[in-house]
Formats: sequence, structure tokens, C-alpha cells
Amino acid sequence: MLFLADSIYFSNPDSSFKLSAEAELCAKTKKDTLSEAIALSYKTKCYLLKSELENANLEINKAILLYKSIKNNGGLAYALKLKAILYKRLDNKIESIELTEESIYLYRLNKDSIGLISSLLNASIDYTEMKMFDKANFALQEIPKLNYRLSPTNEYYFHQNKGILFLNTEKLTDALSEFNKALNIAENENMIDSKATILMFLSRTERMLHNLKTAEKFAIESIELATKKQFRS
Repeated sequence: MLFLADSIYFSNPDSSFKLSAEAELCAKTKKDTLSEAIALSYKTKCYLLKSELENANLEINKAILLYKSIKNNGGLAYALKLKAILYKRLDNKIESIELTEESIYLYRLNKDSIGLISSLLNASIDYTEMKMFDKANFALQEIPKLNYRLSPTNEYYFHQNKGILFLNTEKLTDALSEFNKALNIAENENMIDSKATILMFLSRTERMLHNLKTAEKFAIESIELATKKQFRS
């Protein structure tokens, strides 16, 4: 039930939430603490998607307590990562990055490359937004050192986040290079939202380089893509 709930999270979040709630009740009946904590984590993701932040906070706090009670560092790292996302939505940036750093530590302890990559990517963009550029660069440099094949989604975010870092440090040629790599992945993987996002970053970079016609072209393409997506949904 939990596997199905997670697998349909993006395509059908309402059904994912329902399955997670059912899994939580089932786990409570069976006194299965781990499954209950996972179900609460999945419910948190759904609440975050719907911007029901108060409910998300209640669920993730329960999950964290359960993971701690059974000393499950992998689950705890995942729950802390979700709480970091929640705190960022609440504009608690310092608390958010502290939670992300804690999740990175736990993922390293657990030798979980997939989880670690995800948290490093989150940290890199948070550090950039807080103008902690050296830390952002360090987080991104850590990812290739793991010698782990990135999923297309993570590879996209790796290049996007590097581009954003370069954009903020005014290394505009490097930013263009990274954004174009991200664009190629978005097109190859049919990542519509990501393509619209990266086109807008390309537009912004080209504008800073005073290539106004190219900047306008990218901006129009991004808006058209986002509008088509909106009409389809």
C-alpha cells in the first residue's frame, strides 16, 4: 500500500494521501512503528503539495518522533528533509538549512547516496538564496564525488542549481552552459514544468548579457509552455 501511495504521488496526490492514511491506520493496528512513520511522511508530502502547512507540521513531527523511537536514521533523515522544506515555505530559512544539514549528516552515516544527493541539491539552492556561495559550491562539488549515477531529475537539478549559483555570482557564460545542459535534459525527459523554468533562467541570463532579442525569445517560449500546460490540466 505504501509503495503504491509513493508511486502515484505526482500523478494522483489525492489517492496517494488516501492510501497513506489507510496505511497509517493499518500500521497502528499492527503496532508497526516503521510503516506508521513512513505513512505519516507520505501524508506530509501531500499536505506540502496542497500548501496545508499546519497539517504538514503536525504529521512530520509525529513521524520524526516515531523514527527516533526505533532509531531509524534513514527514515529520520527523510523526515528532517521534509521538515526543512516545510520551514522554507514558512520562511524560516535558518531552521530550514539546519535541518537539511542534519539530514545530510544522517544520510552520510547511513551510506544512502540517493538521499544524500537529494539533500545536497536542496542545500545548494538554499545556500545560494542565502548568498552563502562557497557552501553552495561545496555542496554541488560533493555530488560527483559520490560516483553515483544521477537520475534524470537529479541531473536536471544539478545543472539548474549550478547555473543559478553562477548566475548569482555573475559568471554568466558558465550559467548559460549549465542552463543549456538542464534544458537538454528537460526536453529529452519531457519535463514540461522544468523546461518552462529553465527557459526563464536562460532569458534572465541573456538579458544580463544584453542579448535582448534572445532573452525575449526564451521568455515567450517559457510563458507559452506554461500556458499550454495550464490549459491541459
